[in-house]
Amino acid sequence: MKTELIKTIVCPTCASGFKIRIKRARKNEIEEGQLICTKCGEKFKISGGIPRFVIDSTKDFVRTE
Repeated sequence: MKTELIKTIVCPTCASGFKIRIKRARKNEIEEGQLICTKCGEKFKISGGIPRFVIDSTKDFVRTE
């Protein structure tokens, strides 16, 4: 993921901006890391240079018996 992209992408949950945690980068390319929403705190993995905007639909699941 290009570092400049952080200025244009928004959280798919609340449409706010991100802060970034970089694990591995080369030049201006983030290869591994995490995007963290500045408003709702949702976290999205950056893997192989690709931000993974997948929302876990089971996180709010409540088990009923």
